[in-house]
Amino acid sequence: MARDMDGGGHAVLTVRTDRGDLVLDNQIEAVLPWYRTPYRYIKRQSETNAGRWTRINDDRVGAVASITR
Repeated sequence: MARDMDGGGHAVLTVRTDRGDLVLDNQIEAVLPWYRTPYRYIKRQSETNAGRWTRINDDRVGAVASITR
């Protein structure tokens, strides 16, 4: 889940690859690394449990991390 440029909620598909996390989005024509998109990321589906969400610290100033809630 992300916030778009207007602050609204927006869902995107991410995939973890050996080249980093990539984003497939219906509003952008190219597949991009997550940090090259215009969105602020809030949470993502857990890699280990499809019924859980993990929080994302998207400050883009330091390292990006996620924690399980």
